[in-house]
Amino acid sequence: MGLHRLQVKGSRRLGIHLANPPISRFAAKAEENNRPLDVAISLGVHPILLLASIVSSPIEDKVAIAGSLLGSRLALTKCETSDVDVPAHAEVVIEGKVLPKLREPEGPFGETSGYYFSDQSHVIEVTAITHRKNPILQALHPTSQEVALLCGPAGEAEIVQMLREKGFAVEDLALSAPSGRTHVAVSLKKRHDSDPKQLLHFLLAGVPYIKHAVVMDDDVNVQDPGDVEWAIATRVQGDEDLIVIPNLRARSIDPSKKAGMFTAKVGIDATVPVAERHRFKRIGVPSAIKQGVAKRLAAIISPALAGR
Repeated sequence: MGLHRLQVKGSRRLGIHLANPPISRFAAKAEENNRPLDVAISLGVHPILLLASIVSSPIEDKVAIAGSLLGSRLALTKCETSDVDVPAHAEVVIEGKVLPKLREPEGPFGETSGYYFSDQSHVIEVTAITHRKNPILQALHPTSQEVALLCGPAGEAEIVQMLREKGFAVEDLALSAPSGRTHVAVSLKKRHDSDPKQLLHFLLAGVPYIKHAVVMDDDVNVQDPGDVEWAIATRVQGDEDLIVIPNLRARSIDPSKKAGMFTAKVGIDATVPVAERHRFKRIGVPSAIKQGVAKRLAAIISPALAGR
């Protein structure tokens, strides 16, 4: 299960961009045996199902993930022309086969990168279409807030889990929606001055879609772009704190990628030296004073509003 771009190319023909696993792996395996791959496209499904479809899972049972998030088992039904299971309550289901050893021009389409994108993509031969009475056809615009919200939580959870499993004390992590999830800010409880750079190398090399990353101390709120910018402005020296890793695999939709699908990735260490934390103590109003002021304001404002 995944979320993939489609192009209507005829009454029984679709173009599909298969850049991400697991379906891309399934199609490649079928193609090795010169066989088509049975697929089904479900349109108009529960938002939780869309979210589960893009979660990376070792077991790849994304239906089970969706059921867990929903708190109940997901109702499935068999397709008319293949053994593929589909959500029983989908508005529209398009059944078909990804044809082996065939690529056709697809696009140009607007993508999450904010640019138009074309590619030589797989082709689906449609075998059946079923739908509910008066179906609602759902579409996702690539640059909409809907897509940004859909893609963010799954990616953030996956990266946090990956980094913590490697021993990094990650406090929080935020993927940037305007960057199309290619920029990430990480707050880290740093134990040693080498931690941020080790994390950056692992993150940039290990997560294909991350292009730029910044690591900060745990006193920085990574969910606040202003706080992130403040940390970069006051805690970074470019000759010591920048990491550039050339010739890593690029995203297919990045218009700045180099020939051969390569890109350079950049990491920023915006943490303070462990031995010099006393020099970087943030100014601010103590929380007890903030709470006291808030209570006094509430005592003044509430009676005034009640008297209107």
